Amino acid sequence: MISSPMLDVIISMIFIYFLFSTLTSSIEELWASYYKNRGEMLKKAIQKVLNDPLNKHFGDLIYMHPAIDILGEANKRKPAYIEGRNFATTLIELISSEAHQVNYMQDEETGKMTFEIEQSGKSLIERFKAGVDKLRYSDLTVLLYTFLQNYEKKIDSDVKFTQEMDEKLISNIETWYNNYMDRVTGWYKKDVKKSIFLKSIIVALIFNVNFFIILKTVYTNTSLKGAAIGSASVLTKDSVKNLPPDSVKNELNKLYEIGLPVGWDMSGLKDTTSSLSLNFIPTIHHQIRNSGGYTYSIIGWLISAVIISFGAPFWFDVLKKLVNVRNGGLKP
Repeated sequence: MISSPMLDVIISMIFIYFLFSTLTSSIEELWASYYKNRGEMLKKAIQKVLNDPLNKHFGDLIYMHPAIDILGEANKRKPAYIEGRNFATTLIELISSEAHQVNYMQDEETGKMTFEIEQSGKSLIERFKAGVDKLRYSDLTVLLYTFLQNYEKKIDSDVKFTQEMDEKLISNIETWYNNYMDRVTGWYKKDVKKSIFLKSIIVALIFNVNFFIILKTVYTNTSLKGAAIGSASVLTKDSVKNLPPDSVKNELNKLYEIGLPVGWDMSGLKDTTSSLSLNFIPTIHHQIRNSGGYTYSIIGWLISAVIISFGAPFWFDVLKKLVNVRNGGLKP
């Protein structure tokens, strides 16, 4: 085992910020779930490509199709994920329907109206191309034609189409969709990073997570440092990356009781149960002044927010490596 006071301080600090990162990630998950962020971004991404002002809003029609609509929840939440093949077959059906001819008939005796749909071809490719041909020229039609690049000449000839060729059309659309979803995932992650940073600032303020004060306390408080290292060793040994909220709360409470300097002291507040009061403002102001002033506190909160925003998985990996080094260079 490597005995290094500085290493112990670093491990303790990382464990503390791992807990706050986990807490912030849980808040972000609840926020994203409540506001349906994933589903809304997926819908906007699909609408961006398929809503064609010169033809139809096929992006909206995709979501109205039973194969996609059923993926949403009962409270009208949009699906957060659409499988590639499901998207491809639904799009082919929608585009193909543009070339379908509906024949209405009326029974002479009963007067009942019936109809039949006359399809433009026997194979998926034929029907799909016929549907694309019916559309006005636009960016969308250019994209749709790219799925047919290898088959246009064959479609116009007497070549017999096979199920394998139909599967290739589905595969072409599915591949494009999956590649596009990779880009959408990148956009979503960027938005999540911005959102997590904002929530990290909020967590730092609400819990008064001042980097300078925590560092000073961890450096001088042997009991706090020992408890943090002990919990970090158990955590990394069990490889528990995703702590549930109750476990995070218990760990923070345990460290708080030993001396972790977070939170606001509201014990001096007057009884405000009878009416709304802003007595907490001068109390917080007094604590900030006593802890080094506003500049000192703001910088400490911002540093904490930046550290928290790196995310729990990142800090867990760093924590595991450092704990292994401390325990004698065990393999991670």
